[in-house]
Amino acid sequence: MSVENLIKSNRHLVDVVVSDFAKSRPHLREEIESGLMLELWESVRDYDQTRGAKLSTYVLGRLKRKALNLVNPKKSAVASYYNRLVAPTTNENGERYTVEEFIDIVYSECERIPNTTEADQRQLIDSLCDPSQVDDVTTAIVTNFPRYKNLNALAKGLGLHREVVDRRLRKLARNYDAELFGDYRDYLYAV
Repeated sequence: MSVENLIKSNRHLVDVVVSDFAKSRPHLREEIESGLMLELWESVRDYDQTRGAKLSTYVLGRLKRKALNLVNPKKSAVASYYNRLVAPTTNENGERYTVEEFIDIVYSECERIPNTTEADQRQLIDSLCDPSQVDDVTTAIVTNFPRYKNLNALAKGLGLHREVVDRRLRKLARNYDAELFGDYRDYLYAV
């Protein structure tokens, strides 16, 4: 079955989750729907049937997590600029976009993501890491950070507690100046 047909057949799940999360937040209805449409497209694309879950179960779980992230991004560990991209679900006339139109919009939005390189990331890290103020543990954390999937894996790989790694990165982040470097989210994913 094509991706478009899978999206069409699971579109009702977006409506179910939107109605559930927008009951008490009608002002966020369009933002939630937009974010969930994007999540539906990504979850259908990422679905792996060899893992044993039905597509609808997998999609519903991802939609609920995404809705939670959209409703309360400050409490979400993955709330970032890239998770909060908003794609419109209706055109100027109030008509819903077709799946093909929606996919075109998503691709055009992805092209607008800033292109930072690994060299930009390294330059930022070097400017934040003043050798007189940063110890060997923090240097090891920053140096090994790109090699690991998440903070838990990094902490385990370095033989440190996760909270130690988290505190060291937060302390380092205090040196970040948004006016000098721009939005930090632009540096999270290098191309």
